[in-house]
Amino acid sequence: MFQNAQPPQRRPVQPGGTPITGELKRDPVCGTYTVASNAIQQNVGGQTFYFCSSRCRDEYLASARR
Repeated sequence: MFQNAQPPQRRPVQPGGTPITGELKRDPVCGTYTVASNAIQQNVGGQTFYFCSSRCRDEYLASARR
């Protein structure tokens, strides 16, 4: 009867139930897409990078120093 029915699209939700919206940036370490306004930003060599976590930022910075 409903074989081709698609599940409703869900928006990512931050704690507290507010939908997360905005420009997405790709974390250069793990590839996760993160909302730019919520991402950890780091300027490296005049370019801004966006990270999903401090772990990814620290890993990136450690590899950039080599």
